[in-house]
Amino acid sequence: SLAGKINFPILIKSYPKRGKELAASHKILDQIPQTLQKSSPELFLMDSLYFNRGIFEKIVNGLGAHFIVKSRDAGFTALCQSSCHTS
Repeated sequence: SLAGKINFPILIKSYPKRGKELAASHKILDQIPQTLQKSSPELFLMDSLYFNRGIFEKIVNGLGAHFIVKSRDAGFTALCQSSCHTS
């Protein structure tokens, strides 16, 4: 658990209607290097609905950061357990 005061930046992007959340997420990730510069996050918490190759590449390769994926879907958890671990 975290204790104490933590300052962190928040970027917000409006989107026209439901179903456009992924596109808004891409735009926010594209803004991070210029907007936050050295204050860019090193760790992202992502909902499994946003987890795809494009998001993965922007976070890991583009921003040099790490991520945690949150999901209640047992199938997604099983997929990650079988394919995300290295031997």
